[in-house]
Amino acid sequence: MGSSSAPSACRPAHDLWALGILYLTIALLFHDLPGGFWHGDDTAILIHALDAPGLSAFLEPEVWRKLSPSNLTPWLSFSFKVDLWLGGPDPRTFYMHQLVSLGLLVTGVYGLGRLWMPAAWTLFFTLLFLAGAPTDAVVGALMTRHYLEGLLFAVLSVIAFVLAERRQLPGGLILSGLFYALATTAKEVYVPLPLILLLMPTASPVRQRLAALIPFGVIGGLYILWRRYMLGDLIGGYTPTESGTLLQPLLDALGVFSGFPAFLFGPAWALPTGVLAALLAFVLVQRPRTIPLALALLLGVLGPMLPLTRFPGISGPDRYLFLLWFCLCLCVALACMHAVRALPLRGPGKALTALVLALTALLPSAATGHALAESRKKGSASFDVQGRFISSASEAVAFIPSQEILGSYWFFTSLCELKQRTGSGCPHPVIRGVPVQKPVHQLFKFNPQRGVMEDVSARLEEEMRLHRETDVTRPLSARFTLEHGRIHWALGPYDTGTYYIASDELGRYALPSKGTLRSAISGQSFYVQYESPEGWLSTSPQLHLRAGQVLSWERPPRAQ
Repeated sequence: MGSSSAPSACRPAHDLWALGILYLTIALLFHDLPGGFWHGDDTAILIHALDAPGLSAFLEPEVWRKLSPSNLTPWLSFSFKVDLWLGGPDPRTFYMHQLVSLGLLVTGVYGLGRLWMPAAWTLFFTLLFLAGAPTDAVVGALMTRHYLEGLLFAVLSVIAFVLAERRQLPGGLILSGLFYALATTAKEVYVPLPLILLLMPTASPVRQRLAALIPFGVIGGLYILWRRYMLGDLIGGYTPTESGTLLQPLLDALGVFSGFPAFLFGPAWALPTGVLAALLAFVLVQRPRTIPLALALLLGVLGPMLPLTRFPGISGPDRYLFLLWFCLCLCVALACMHAVRALPLRGPGKALTALVLALTALLPSAATGHALAESRKKGSASFDVQGRFISSASEAVAFIPSQEILGSYWFFTSLCELKQRTGSGCPHPVIRGVPVQKPVHQLFKFNPQRGVMEDVSARLEEEMRLHRETDVTRPLSARFTLEHGRIHWALGPYDTGTYYIASDELGRYALPSKGTLRSAISGQSFYVQYESPEGWLSTSPQLHLRAGQVLSWERPPRAQ
């Protein structure tokens, strides 16, 4: 990045054409989004938005922690409140809001790029960002809107800051600080933004830049106090940091980070990664003033991901890579532009080189984004079909939730709560290894091949036998503690296979054999399950965990 503005020969028509291409791309990629139903955590956030009065999610810890004791993102609940005010609990209103937010973000991203690049390179930068898999993951889920709108606020903050500095507009700094404050309420990953603003190459004196950033320092200090008050902790993530365990998590994180190129560029990641890494290295050598900024980006973007590599893990191009992808796209576009300008080429040769470099990054990222979009649509279909079934079915029927529902089970429990508030009952879930609470006469199951809820009552006995079939004689052990807002557990004795926590309230989701999680609950009843690589299932009796108590249970090996 340089301190100079965009080329003086600015042609508004070029910008209008570029924005038109970007909006058309949005329509092509996400035209089917408004037809979706609630997914994942959407219904839990919806309940929170309905129940949290006014701005209490920003101000009252006990209100916010009902949604999350691990992260402080009250803007998400507020954003859902806006949609409830506009159209009630209709998912179409929420998805239209999602697309409007994306359109605003794309406009802001394009405007940010134009601060340093001509229209063609800015179009490449924005298209690359829009076509990437992390962008699809965030836009395709209502529950990740805070990443989307948080980035919008961060981008607007940078634009206002740069324009205020170039044109000596104090009001621009106030606007920039306001947008920064909003970004911090959306997602913690945007908190390090002032470090980026400090280290951006500029022609202004260091003292002037530091003075301009004083309001940001005040906002950052207030954020720390606010976060401590709301969460009782300064470190984010689902897993609290434990003393004496820094080295191993860091090594684990490095292993996860090494998979990022494949996540972003797919199976053919080696070529674009090698080319783009060479271009970035070339620019850093040619422009050493940008090295502090590059290091700050690495620290500011990768640092907040460290807790996430432990739990829930980063195993694909999901929302956790969204900010990283944005920063990478901007750096790649700037590096390609500077490298092409440095080449001793003229006319068509330079244009062809620019096109080849752009396609080297754009094609594999777009292919990976398309593959993720297809996978997302399949997962969305599971939520769409089962969610609409849950909304319309009576309490007289039962159903077997798919793994997508079991892994995001408060989707079901929150959707049921919404129904119960209108006086309707919910179908009863049948979960493997969990005793059924009432007789089942009619049973439904999601058929992923046909994309429908299938009535399997004709084979009711067989289906129920499969879900009751569990071993209660094999060795199994569990130890849990719940204290100071943290759950600690150790499960055994097996080193392979998968452990599960299961109940009618929690669903059925996998756990590592040992771990720690933040939690706002005061107690919980559940079953511990172990599924072997051979397929047999062992289940504990129902266990009851209470705050301040140690839950220890073991089924020893049978005597020979």
